[in-house]
Amino acid sequence: MSILLDLFDIVRYFYESRRVEEKDIEKNIRYLKQQQWFQNYLKHPEIYKVIVYDRDVREWIGKLKYKKLNHPSYVEKVRKKIVNYYQKR
Repeated sequence: MSILLDLFDIVRYFYESRRVEEKDIEKNIRYLKQQQWFQNYLKHPEIYKVIVYDRDVREWIGKLKYKKLNHPSYVEKVRKKIVNYYQKR
């Protein structure tokens, strides 16, 4: 029985460590708002709704690697992914 509880604790730890917190989402959005392309997306009503209200998109934004957001190739991948999310919705 003790082994099952230990296993449960391990699974719960990994699940909770993978969850995205709102502070991570806000931090990444704050950084992305410095980008002109992201500001243009926020001006577009449909894309704005996807970025602000879609839970999957917000979690994905929260999982972005903050340190990589200043690399142009990574930012381009982020931009394309946001467009893909928008087109799916």
